[in-house]
Amino acid sequence: MGKQSKEHMGAPVITRRRALEVGAKLGGTLLWTVPVIQNLNARPAFAAGSPAPSQCEGEHRSQVQAEGQACNQAGAMSRLEHDADGDADKFCKKVDTCRSGKCRFLSRGPLSNVTCTPHDDKHCNSGTRWKCVGIITSVSCQCL
Repeated sequence: MGKQSKEHMGAPVITRRRALEVGAKLGGTLLWTVPVIQNLNARPAFAAGSPAPSQCEGEHRSQVQAEGQACNQAGAMSRLEHDADGDADKFCKKVDTCRSGKCRFLSRGPLSNVTCTPHDDKHCNSGTRWKCVGIITSVSCQCL
């Protein structure tokens, strides 16, 4: 200690190696805390004891294509409507936010972009099979 000045006496000495070790530990700790903080923020924002907000309830926008085929255009349209109801029901069943575990189909909006086209088909008496397609743009669901 004879060569050190009074200014440096008592001041902690940090070597470059020690600074890198501390920095690496601190950086590693920060890398581990970021996912934890993100997970904590992902929790629902409602008070304990109150019901969770439901994604099932109400009207949902959708872009689901439905299709119907028959040997006449009226039959193809009828099957299109039936297929649209079935697809809307499947849409609601995929929603998994009801406390009872069951989200059911209530109704759907009208089909959009409906087109019907004839196709040759020897199995139909007229020799023509009609194919109608449309887009389901909204579905209303409700928790059971």
